[in-house]
Amino acid sequence: MNFNNKGLIIFLASVLLAILMLIFSQSRIEAQTFKGTHDTAYIRYLWFYCKKGLEEGRPDLPVFFQALFCDCMLDKVRISVDKDELENMPSEQRTKFYENISNECTKKKEEDLI
Repeated sequence: MNFNNKGLIIFLASVLLAILMLIFSQSRIEAQTFKGTHDTAYIRYLWFYCKKGLEEGRPDLPVFFQALFCDCMLDKVRISVDKDELENMPSEQRTKFYENISNECTKKKEEDLI
């Protein structure tokens, strides 16, 4: 086998590997439908306060996991309620809502967060 044949085999194997990776990675992607009424500034505001709360409440948690946790929290907020619902939610109900989604995000495995 000469050099050109080896190069062709390596190229074909690389293409096959890339196709297989695409096929299997697609099965991990979950379609998320957000309510769509959360503007960018509001999302940043919620994320900032989530992160600040974790820095104060869980300073032992690595920054990387704090960020993943806040991403999870915000995704769940955006899927569950729109901006007006969240802002008009009574304080006790909002606290319980955040507690529930916090528990869901805490139970996620590391590989599910990434």
